[in-house]
Amino acid sequence: MINRERREKVLEILQNSTDPITGLKLSKQLNVTRQVIVGDIAILRSGGHPIISSARGYLLPAIMGQKGCGHCIACKGKKLDSKELLDEMYAVVDNGGTISGMNLKSPIYGDLRIKMDIHSRRDAQQYLQRVRQAGFPFITVATGGLHSLYIQTHNEEELRAIKKCLDGLGLLDENCEIEQLPTAGRYRGMSK
Repeated sequence: MINRERREKVLEILQNSTDPITGLKLSKQLNVTRQVIVGDIAILRSGGHPIISSARGYLLPAIMGQKGCGHCIACKGKKLDSKELLDEMYAVVDNGGTISGMNLKSPIYGDLRIKMDIHSRRDAQQYLQRVRQAGFPFITVATGGLHSLYIQTHNEEELRAIKKCLDGLGLLDENCEIEQLPTAGRYRGMSK
């Protein structure tokens, strides 16, 4: 198999997968080293394919979009501490959602977009651990707690459950606008 054909096969495998695929698994399927796969992924990305690397493997945003509905939910943190951040992430993942990112509108820094890729409580805990290890304050401090979460759900029922849970925690912005995103997995700012 020549290089171009192998890269096309990597892309085909990612497009047909419902879960992230590790470089090791791809390398075994295609009978090459994992390092060859890493190089193929880099070349595919440079060719415009939005392949995401997560702790669980490679995936395409379109695969994340197979969850069904992409939404942007306005939230407002009050305590701006680690427990509140975990509670917010748990409210989404415990009700079937995935957090693909966060958007903040800072009067000083402008639009700040953060890729998160949170699928589970474990992902949420690991994300918080990385923030703590970096020694930085929570980014929501820059906006007084106001931010928008980009989430994917399988259906409207999951979205209602997430919204209800966030509201119960006091984290849903009182002026909450839920914007349905036309293409799940892509980041777009909310306009108010």
